[in-house]
Amino acid sequence: MIKKIKKGLDWFRKLGAIWGLSIGVVGVFVFLMIYSPVVKFTNSMGFCTSCHSMTIPYEEYKKSAHFKNSIGVQAECKDCHVPREYPDLLIAKIMAAKDVYHEILGTVDTKERELYTVLAKNNAIY
Repeated sequence: MIKKIKKGLDWFRKLGAIWGLSIGVVGVFVFLMIYSPVVKFTNSMGFCTSCHSMTIPYEEYKKSAHFKNSIGVQAECKDCHVPREYPDLLIAKIMAAKDVYHEILGTVDTKERELYTVLAKNNAIY
């Protein structure tokens, strides 16, 4: 009787391990399938300049050599302000989430706060 119980528990443990591993693999796959397009979208110029707080920097950018030059190549925000390698990229995206949060709350609403935000971002060049 004890052998049957032990055998049943072993089977249950194996089944639990298989389910746990399967859920983990599927979870990582889903995360990577969602994360990659989100990173690509949030690295786009349209996303970077969609916030009210980026109006002034975007106007300055359009007048700079980063936007219009003799070579015809444009440098975008991500080229200087977003790390290219993991885990630095992931850390930068998590830290940047606070900017989106404050933009939604409207706590970056004055010219002084906007300038402070821009200066802080300019110091974070990779």
